[in-house]
Amino acid sequence: FDFDTQDRALVPQFGVHLAAQAGYLFHTVQSANAPQFTIQASVAHRVDKNLLLLSLDSGTMLHRNVAQPFRFTLGGPLRLSASAIDEYRGTDYFFLSPLFLRRIANLPAPLGQSIYAGVGYEAGQMRAPDASTITRQDVFFGIFAETPLGVITLAPAFGDNGYRKFTFTLGKFF
Repeated sequence: FDFDTQDRALVPQFGVHLAAQAGYLFHTVQSANAPQFTIQASVAHRVDKNLLLLSLDSGTMLHRNVAQPFRFTLGGPLRLSASAIDEYRGTDYFFLSPLFLRRIANLPAPLGQSIYAGVGYEAGQMRAPDASTITRQDVFFGIFAETPLGVITLAPAFGDNGYRKFTFTLGKFF
């Protein structure tokens, strides 16, 4: 199921996007059969040069013990940025990220749309039947630019437990 009222695909200025999926892992190698449900939601709201984005992502396999390649992952750029890519794996998770952006410049038409300075918070939790629950949070701040190649992000991230990374992304924002 997809519902989308956002005005842009890269950095939306207003609107809501909701995507829900349901599936079933059936007779997979070394894995229990398991239902799979995910929901992703984002809300964008603009006030003058300021933009507030809120993203929520959650999924469950109803705590079934499925094999590693079929598990959900968290970690990496804009999905617990201070952690390594796909560092956390499990069968049930949630991820929440509010982000505040301020437009600091407009790019000429062929080069893109806007350059933003921003700050964001990320919180996520991963559960699995064969592992302890992991809860992580971090903050990041930096420069975000809308270009014809996608959104370019340059942002250091600082997380709990001494985690820190420098994030560079090129592509879709949420």
